[in-house]
Amino acid sequence: QPIKVNDEVQKQILEFITGRLKVVLNESGYKYDVVDAVLAAQSNNPAGTVRAVKQLSAWVGREDWSSILDGFARCVRILRSQTEDGRPKTEIDEKFLIETEEKELYKAIQNSVPRPPSSVDEFLEIVTKLIPSITAFFDKVLVMAEDKAVKENRMGLLRSIASLSNGIADLSKLEGF
Repeated sequence: QPIKVNDEVQKQILEFITGRLKVVLNESGYKYDVVDAVLAAQSNNPAGTVRAVKQLSAWVGREDWSSILDGFARCVRILRSQTEDGRPKTEIDEKFLIETEEKELYKAIQNSVPRPPSSVDEFLEIVTKLIPSITAFFDKVLVMAEDKAVKENRMGLLRSIASLSNGIADLSKLEGF
């Protein structure tokens, strides 16, 4: 159509489409929190949203779901509690990996994440592989170390896990997060 579409109009159109998609998915029987989690990350892709909602619904129905969600949530929650000055550090410096468990978590991340995941299934399969290392890390390592470089490095490890969900789903929208 030969009509002028400014940024505000485009935003309104996308919000309308997202709202309709949410209603359709909820009326199709998908849980509201699963729909919200996916829409928060990829509402600009209706077909991808539908695929992701189906995949996340299957994961949420698993018997081991609460341990998977809890392991991932621990990484995200500790990052949220920190207010950072400037740009947060994302790279990890191996020379600041001191404890065995943080070295093992770093190695597990290196081995499990060859590239950023592109689907809910890929993302949660990676997280599932990382759960034992995440659990050991939180059981044995003090994230908030006195040494600022060590603390930032540990936060970088957790940030690398938390960022796996970028563009896929915002799991903080899920019940139990």
